[in-house]
Amino acid sequence: ARQIELLAASASAIMIIFRALLRLNGESPAKDNVHVSGAVARRVSFDATPFAQVGRHVRGEKAISTAEVGTILAGYLQGMETLVAYIDRYDANASDTSRAQT
Repeated sequence: ARQIELLAASASAIMIIFRALLRLNGESPAKDNVHVSGAVARRVSFDATPFAQVGRHVRGEKAISTAEVGTILAGYLQGMETLVAYIDRYDANASDTSRAQT
């Protein structure tokens, strides 16, 4: 139950980071957190499923069960590790160039 609370409590801060990353890359983030998770996951190359599950839990659509929380938490952490690696490699000049070409 504490892990579920941790995931739910972290969702807002994670979405702030996700939206900032999309803006950094010249995108206008959606209002829906599940869509934002998918957009970031596609850009950064991680599985959006755990983030979508947390988003649906927070919205009250589908509660996370104690049986699945371990898998969701592991995927959530893996996604964040991948995001951190992406940010560590981020090159604003390269991003500006790719936006100018599209």
